[in-house]
Amino acid sequence: MALASSRVTLPRLAVMPQSAARIEQTWDTVGLAGTGSHDVVVDDVTVLEEWTFIRGGEANLDEPFFRGRQMFRYRQSSLTCPGTMYSRV
Repeated sequence: MALASSRVTLPRLAVMPQSAARIEQTWDTVGLAGTGSHDVVVDDVTVLEEWTFIRGGEANLDEPFFRGRQMFRYRQSSLTCPGTMYSRV
């Protein structure tokens, strides 16, 4: 995964279509298979800067959805795929 911009900033979260990623079935332990602890793999995906954000950062748009505290809007992002937030670029 590579950002279209080469500018160095704070860590960013990227939004992309689900079809851009695949799940590798790497968890095969009896009794714990229901945890869904598989690997999420993203290869050769370019994410435009407009599709990224700094969690808790300033909003880029002045519309009702983007006003107020972002902590509540994006609370799920840290729970869904935390490993992808720290993937190599």
